[in-house]
Amino acid sequence: MKKKGKARPLKKKAVPVEEFWEAFRPLLEKELSLLRLAANTKLKLDKEGRLLFAKARAENTAAGIGRTSHSNPVVSPDCFHETYKLLLALGGQREGSRIIFGKATEMQMHFRPKTDGKMRVSYSMPLGHDLLRAELNGHGRGLWDNVHNRPGPEYRAIENATNIRQRVADVMEGLRSGLKTRALAGDIPSLFELREALADLLACCGNEKLANRLNKAYDFHAQFSQESQFSFNKLSHRHFESAHESKAINHLKKNAWDLADKLQRPPSMMELRESSTEWGEHQLKEFKIKLGDAGLAWLPSERKLAKIRRRR
Repeated sequence: MKKKGKARPLKKKAVPVEEFWEAFRPLLEKELSLLRLAANTKLKLDKEGRLLFAKARAENTAAGIGRTSHSNPVVSPDCFHETYKLLLALGGQREGSRIIFGKATEMQMHFRPKTDGKMRVSYSMPLGHDLLRAELNGHGRGLWDNVHNRPGPEYRAIENATNIRQRVADVMEGLRSGLKTRALAGDIPSLFELREALADLLACCGNEKLANRLNKAYDFHAQFSQESQFSFNKLSHRHFESAHESKAINHLKKNAWDLADKLQRPPSMMELRESSTEWGEHQLKEFKIKLGDAGLAWLPSERKLAKIRRRR
């Protein structure tokens, strides 16, 4: 008699995504209908707009041109099936119809379906300080708080005082232009804010060592404030031009977002590295460090992406 071996455990069928889809499909279909309805809703026109619209319609009718439909094409939820399977396999978390990558403290990517069958890619990210940190911490300046990973008290005192001064200046300008105090209430600093700003400055002035640091912090704040204003005034990609971040970090974030929109999924680390000429083979270690600074350490590896592709 043949010895009975241990019973092999039954393999679980790879159907959790399918089960998810069956429950999720009606919700997605409802959301797509709402998106189509919002896109096709006619805008309210003023009197001049209504006259121009009526004139154009009359001209088109006289020329034998039929009324054109501006409605978006009807897209079946099923065209998103494979996309959702891939995004979930890559580690995305579902919130409603969105698939989100990254933690709240990192650069997050949000993928949401559009009525044209593609995904809209948006992002949210905390402002990085790698360039500011390097300047404040360099050459033994001691202007960076390494315990809390933020600018030191001297820099923050200058930052708060400058902010209060600007808000007071805006209120005075508003009063001179004829605005009432009630309309400016949101810009008027509270007594608590004024007290805190003055207390922080006086605390730094009362110590000779801190007073010397305060002078240096003022110079750095003036430099970075000027660069931030310059970046904000630029029209293109202003969200990826923070003066507090190095250009390498800015470029990584922008390239990652561009690639995600093009690929309809988060790019792999290799795809992101090869999308720029800044990173050579010998800079792989430095590249991974910069990925962490940019909040993109969660990007999938090329190995993980290839494994998912083989399964499909």
